[in-house]
Amino acid sequence: MVVSRRQLMASLLLAAGATTAAPQTGKLQAEARADCDCWHTDGPSSNYFANHKMFDFRHLIQYAGEPAVLEDPESNRRAGPTSDYFRNSDFASAFIPMNWDNQERLDNGEGDATLLMVNSPNNIYIQANNDGTPGTETWMTMRTVRLPDFQAAAELESASAGYQYVSMRMRARTLGPPGAVTAMFTYYGPPGVEVQEADVEILTSDPENKVHYTNQPSYGPGGERPQATRNATMPGGALWTDWATWRTDWLPGKSTWYVNGQKNEEISFQAPKDPASLLFNVWSDGGSWSGTMAEWNEAVMQIQWIELAWGLKSQGSCSSVCNI
Repeated sequence: MVVSRRQLMASLLLAAGATTAAPQTGKLQAEARADCDCWHTDGPSSNYFANHKMFDFRHLIQYAGEPAVLEDPESNRRAGPTSDYFRNSDFASAFIPMNWDNQERLDNGEGDATLLMVNSPNNIYIQANNDGTPGTETWMTMRTVRLPDFQAAAELESASAGYQYVSMRMRARTLGPPGAVTAMFTYYGPPGVEVQEADVEILTSDPENKVHYTNQPSYGPGGERPQATRNATMPGGALWTDWATWRTDWLPGKSTWYVNGQKNEEISFQAPKDPASLLFNVWSDGGSWSGTMAEWNEAVMQIQWIELAWGLKSQGSCSSVCNI
């Protein structure tokens, strides 16, 4: 669910890839990725994509460090990146930490937020493994903290707003008390035009196996649009407090969501159509959707990796295919 957004435009055409003329997986794929010109997804929404990128946060111990919480709005707005990783890396070229706030919406009485919410680069950082999770030294943490007079939040937005049809995935978990939202979504919303999104959202006030999928907007001039949303139970006994692989496939005419490789939901109603940005966020504004966190409480989304495939391609045009 989008509260407000500033669009940043740039280019994201970074090559990656791998394999031989027939689809390959496993070790061969990892060794030969530079030769791949198509990326093939599995499952009911299987398709072929022209572009691929993976951002791996599991072995970045040289950048690890948890920044202190900044206790006033202006310090959060003005904060810079928390490490060189967010200044000089492929990821820094592809995703931008946001610093917008909802002050104007509060002043105009838009929505039902009760708190000033300020996004800050200070709330996005590389964190050392502190609980023995196997196979990873570090992960990227996105944090929201309730301060006495405002909410500090975190949002990453793709530098490019030109993604049209995408398979986006993350290995992630959400931790924290009631009152926060964590999300992965596509976003198209120029001024004066109805927003288009394909969202997966977790509310920390929900049971740990519940998740919300939406082709936004879920409300319009005529009121609520129930066809736009599915309130789902995660498959296979999965919990959002545990590590899970989240996947959104946005394709022509439908959005499909997976958890740990299992299809969880699909919505065709008002599926996004126009080129979009890709976003990840962790937030609260004291409104009816997020709820209100207790003062000095914090919630986090921790991400081991993000994988993107975008730009549809016909199977017949592929000479070297990688399965993802």
